Amino acid sequence: GGATAGPVPTVLGGTPVRLMHKEADGFLGSKMARAVLGLPVLVAAEDTHVPASSNTMWELQKADVTDGGSCMWAGRVRLVHTASGRCLTVSDETDEAEELGGGA
Repeated sequence: GGATAGPVPTVLGGTPVRLMHKEADGFLGSKMARAVLGLPVLVAAEDTHVPASSNTMWELQKADVTDGGSCMWAGRVRLVHTASGRCLTVSDETDEAEELGGGA
């Protein structure tokens, strides 16, 4: 008889997650005051991080937010900061500097 693999762990739509930034050794987060001002996310150092804080909680949302099924690698998802409702975005630093008037 062949051995059967156990259940494969999956991440479901709507699951709260914390995002670790390995190089900065901390969790991605934001504070409401930063969100109101439109400032980017911050990295909360792992050794000073408060585990119960919503500042570092993100919700994994599928394209259809009513779908709580498994998230697939090829699927589209949003990472929404639970406290502020802002989505995590990625931008090219060069483009961002130009938008802020700091480009060459």
